Amino acid sequence: MRACREDAESRTAMLPVLDALRGQGICVLANGAIEDYYPAQAPTSGPKPERALMATNLVPDHVTAAGVSQPLTDGRDPELVEVCRALFDGL
Repeated sequence: MRACREDAESRTAMLPVLDALRGQGICVLANGAIEDYYPAQAPTSGPKPERALMATNLVPDHVTAAGVSQPLTDGRDPELVEVCRALFDGL
């Protein structure tokens, strides 16, 4: 996944794979682990549950939440918006 973060060509090549997986209900994050999407102010050490709770406190609203990830390509919603939509589709 590091290649997708650092190399635009790799990221573009990975898009059809990510989309196909998501279409099957498998949501792989382009940047790696969910911690890679935490706001910059989130702690980087300590137990995962506490870090996750602290990160959620830094995301008080929809606008902030939408800003913690970028669209995978122009014209798309932020990646985490797409992932949440895929996860909760049909509920």
